[in-house]
Amino acid sequence: MRPSPQLQLRPRTRGGNALNFAIKAALSLAVIAEGATLAMRFAAPSAPAAAPPAPAVPVVMAPVQQHDVSIILGGLGTVQALNTATIRSQVTGLLQTVNFVEGQQVHRGDALAQIDPRPYQARLEQAQAQLTRDQAQLANIEVNLNRNVPLLSKGFATLNQYYAILEVDPEFQAGPNALQRIYVKSQSGNEVPISQIASFKSTLAPLAVNHQGQFPSVTLSFNLAPGVAIGQAVTEVQKATASLNMPGSMATKFQGNAQAFQSSLSSTPPLILAALFAVYLILGMLYESTIHLLTILSTLPSAGLGALATLMVFGRPLDVIGIIGIILLIGIVKKNGIMLVDFALQAERERGLSTEDAIHEACLLRFRPILMTTLCALLGGVPLMLGTGTGSEIRQPLGYAMVGGLLVSQVLTLFTTPVVYLYMDKLSHLVGRRRRTEAVPAAAE
Repeated sequence: MRPSPQLQLRPRTRGGNALNFAIKAALSLAVIAEGATLAMRFAAPSAPAAAPPAPAVPVVMAPVQQHDVSIILGGLGTVQALNTATIRSQVTGLLQTVNFVEGQQVHRGDALAQIDPRPYQARLEQAQAQLTRDQAQLANIEVNLNRNVPLLSKGFATLNQYYAILEVDPEFQAGPNALQRIYVKSQSGNEVPISQIASFKSTLAPLAVNHQGQFPSVTLSFNLAPGVAIGQAVTEVQKATASLNMPGSMATKFQGNAQAFQSSLSSTPPLILAALFAVYLILGMLYESTIHLLTILSTLPSAGLGALATLMVFGRPLDVIGIIGIILLIGIVKKNGIMLVDFALQAERERGLSTEDAIHEACLLRFRPILMTTLCALLGGVPLMLGTGTGSEIRQPLGYAMVGGLLVSQVLTLFTTPVVYLYMDKLSHLVGRRRRTEAVPAAAE
């Protein structure tokens, strides 16, 4: 059973009466203060005080003066010309003089430049000579027409026609002045000098016009300065040709040694790739592996880098001889990788060494033969590099490429080849493990 609620009565104390009285007194004071504030807000405002009178303004008469005022504007901005003009050449030729400078103001009708008129004068004279020949042929045709029309009207016609070739007496062929003593018959039958119907003028003209591929051509020959290779000369000629801004109807082409140099450069990358592919096939048949062959070929980039760096440091161009040196390095440098990889594979298969121990022992035991063979080839290239005399500019790039490539490859091969060998061995194990994993389900089925 739950107990019933009980009501408890407590007597009031004097402290409670005092608190109620204080609260009531505070509320009464707040109401009185609020009423006083409202009464002051709505009370009528008092009249403002009168403003003092404005002072009198004096009026002064003075004459008007006009003058310029200097104004200086400072700031950042863009200055743009009012009018811009683009000059485009309508006639191509060799400039003789330029009558303006950059930034100069020009006007309509001003001669901006002067072009060499001699080529156009020669063409004009040729055209005038052709016109004279055409007019002479036209006059000859008119003479024949006037002679044959009466015959045709009377019923006469020529049965046979023969062409007669006339030749001047050899005594009148001594020089150009002999042409003035030649006389021809006119329509009236009188003989007149040929100077009456033709004009003669001495001008400059080529003795022969060379053609190449059915186009007129001009051959410009050049020799190499001492210490300059053919590659540098070809580059400078190409720059000079590009600066001429020749029209599209003109084409340039190298001949002789320069053409052979360009042909060799274009065929060199395929030859290098073919050499690498041949080396890969031969090594693959010898080692019966496709993974560690990449370890042997990894020695070649260091040799190529050393050859190019040496040629660049000594200011030698990469010409045909330098490329031959790089191709020689392919056969010389790869023997370092062959010595290391062959010894390491033999140690793994016959003595059961681990990959790390086998390649470490290969580096220790094969260091002497690698160093001996490299020094023999390097010292053989020193005379080519330091030799002077006739033809030294051809032999020196070969020596620089061989010496630089062998030095860099000798330093880097003993460090890079073991690293590549370890990674290639891991890749070989990974590929073999994956093949075995794929072969197990196939055998179970």
